[in-house]
Amino acid sequence: MTAEIAGFGPIGPGVKKKKLGQGLEIRLRFYDAEELAHVERMRDEVEEAVGFSIGGWPWAVQFDLEVINTGGGWLGSGVEWPTVRPSRHLDSLPNRIDRRCLLQDRGLLQVLGRRLRYRIGIDHDSGAPDFFWWTTVQTEAWIARTIVSDEHQSLNHEQRRQFNGAVQELLPVPGISVDPLHNSPDDWGFVDLVDDPITIVSIGPATGGQTAVDVRETLGKAGDQLRSRSRRVASERGVNDPGVPYADALEKLAAERHAHRECDVVLLFRGGFSSSAPLTAASSHRILDAAQVLVSHGIEVVIALGHGTTSVHRLAGRTPAVGVFEAITPTAGAAWIVREHVNNRLVNAVVDGGQPLAP
Repeated sequence: MTAEIAGFGPIGPGVKKKKLGQGLEIRLRFYDAEELAHVERMRDEVEEAVGFSIGGWPWAVQFDLEVINTGGGWLGSGVEWPTVRPSRHLDSLPNRIDRRCLLQDRGLLQVLGRRLRYRIGIDHDSGAPDFFWWTTVQTEAWIARTIVSDEHQSLNHEQRRQFNGAVQELLPVPGISVDPLHNSPDDWGFVDLVDDPITIVSIGPATGGQTAVDVRETLGKAGDQLRSRSRRVASERGVNDPGVPYADALEKLAAERHAHRECDVVLLFRGGFSSSAPLTAASSHRILDAAQVLVSHGIEVVIALGHGTTSVHRLAGRTPAVGVFEAITPTAGAAWIVREHVNNRLVNAVVDGGQPLAP
């Protein structure tokens, strides 16, 4: 759904102030009468939600809704919609990436593109269609590392334009302008998460156990917006380094070319390690090497082995690569995937009933 803000201020002459309102009005202009009608049907709920996001008295604001007329400036320009309205993640690449593109690493471009939320609007100056993208703080940090090698640096205008060129490689609409936008990562814009759900492959202990249940239930908060498949590593019995079966499993997945088309994110997890059989630097290096191979194939990797005292990156003496995240616990890793790839509210901003009373 796309609406342009045509103005914000006192209500116009002859406009009745709504109940509990304070005479403030947001003038929204739609390109499609059906979209306007959808907001009209839910006017009270949408006005309240917008009021809460603005701050102050939440019921102060009311809407003025109109369909944009053709002609007459940038707000009057029509949107040249694609034949099939975009609804998928931006992780499909052309056969060749333009040599002028900042990112020539196809896998990394897929990992970053899959995390972009987007919509099509209108360029204020030319009146032409404009592609607006936004994303999570984590993705912004990875983009900064990719461009300037520093995830803590804010990108300037020229650096953002460089990444816009990378975004254009992912677009289903050729030759369209691209601009970044600050928006809530919980709003995916044109991406339909049910039509194009993220596919997770979780790799856990051979014995399954409570940790596997915790991971499954946490990922399950996303409903049909995530598609999850599970694998189990080989038995750890008789193995001196408990990290070896996990390195083996990740290397096996990285070598399965056919599986790459059916996987967007990998979650490698295990409960705590005993002090008598700890994770070693050798298996940690293997795990991280395999993770980077998966990223090169366009697959994000979340590592969640052990608890807060265990760190694969610390044992290996390495910095996490772009596209690889290490969580403190398996449950935290699963929650991070839901937060980054679906909706933060599903993790910690809605009522959680806790443990169910019945299985």
